[in-house]
Amino acid sequence: MSLGPYVCGIDFDSFAVHCVLLPLESDAATYQLIDLDVGPGDALDRCRRCRDLMPARGAWNDTGVVAIALERPMGASRIGVAQQMRVQGAILACLPREPLVTELAPPTWKLHSVGKGNASKDEVAAWAFERWQTAGVPQDAYDAFCIAWACRAQLAFGEVAAA
Repeated sequence: MSLGPYVCGIDFDSFAVHCVLLPLESDAATYQLIDLDVGPGDALDRCRRCRDLMPARGAWNDTGVVAIALERPMGASRIGVAQQMRVQGAILACLPREPLVTELAPPTWKLHSVGKGNASKDEVAAWAFERWQTAGVPQDAYDAFCIAWACRAQLAFGEVAAA
């Protein structure tokens, strides 16, 4: 992989972290699955594995990542959102001070990528596949691609500023 500049989109749950690096100048994204469910234990144990499995802090800068966007946890269940917030905190603790780190709610990243804030999972996957041409990845990878796309669009429009 050539070195950046990239934006990184991150979608996560209590079992895995899905990272997509999207170049600023093309749609030739790369995908990395960080599987937290690699040993015994519950959601708390999986979250504690995050530090050991995430890229080293310096790797983000070495790769040329200029901005990282994480999906904002949302949902009807307080317990589910609480578990996602725990994982988000573990991810944030693994990121360096630079580059820019931002959080995007699903309606925001869907609007900036797919074009409608209430896009379904099927619409997100179809839109991402059309641009990325990558099959066989989980839905969360397509979500992460769209999150990266939305972050890149916000950078281009000056809505957020890279480090």
